[in-house]
Amino acid sequence: MESFDTSNDVKPLTELGLSELEALTYLSALDLGQGSISDLASNAGIERTAMYYHIDRLLELGLLQPFSSGKRTLYKPSDPKKLKEMLTHKTDLLTDIFPKIDRQYSIATSRSISEYYNGAENYQRFYARNYQLIAEMEPPNNTLYILGSSFRKVASAGPAFLDFKIPEKQVNVVSKCILPLSSKSKNPSENLDDPYVVKRFNLPPAEIKYIADKYAYPGAVMIINDVICLIDYRNFNYSIIENVNVAKTWKMFFSFIWDNLK
Repeated sequence: MESFDTSNDVKPLTELGLSELEALTYLSALDLGQGSISDLASNAGIERTAMYYHIDRLLELGLLQPFSSGKRTLYKPSDPKKLKEMLTHKTDLLTDIFPKIDRQYSIATSRSISEYYNGAENYQRFYARNYQLIAEMEPPNNTLYILGSSFRKVASAGPAFLDFKIPEKQVNVVSKCILPLSSKSKNPSENLDDPYVVKRFNLPPAEIKYIADKYAYPGAVMIINDVICLIDYRNFNYSIIENVNVAKTWKMFFSFIWDNLK
């Protein structure tokens, strides 16, 4: 082939997913502009009998276009931009599955995956991410552990915390929550809104235990399977950490406190 150095120019195409013979055939078509199977084979240095499968494959990929010239069928190359489209498609496929395989890698290696949301402008994104994680929970791994704050306390932190749309569908989770004793309302119906995420996400009523106010905390922690969500309402600072061992540690401490509360 006059236009290509096949020892070097074939490799990028094989990296893209073409076989060596498919790459040679496509480059041959580009080199000639058009040709019969015999023409393409001769120009590429490939046995004619080996060409038919590779021609069909290139037609399937849209890299060759057939046309008739009298009684002969000739082939011309498609625009090389098609190669970029193939690369984009592969990248899109990887992008779709990457979070799943990255999460599984984290689980297998106990590596942490961390997400940070800072400022009032990002708190909605944080809660949207929380809801996504909770909605993915399925029995028997559907217990949500919360060292939280009451709906009334969070709502008093600012009008932003009342700016949400309650989901119509209720997620099937079991919520266990520990709240400071001062969060307990004398009106039992108000306690049904607690903790904050129960009302915000339309979750089933939580199992709640109350801890003495001397142990009251200004933020909140949620454990969603292997994910820990850390919440600082006052300063609009939020973190999400996915780590199997850290989550197990938090669950152990939660269970110890829970089992020792009335």
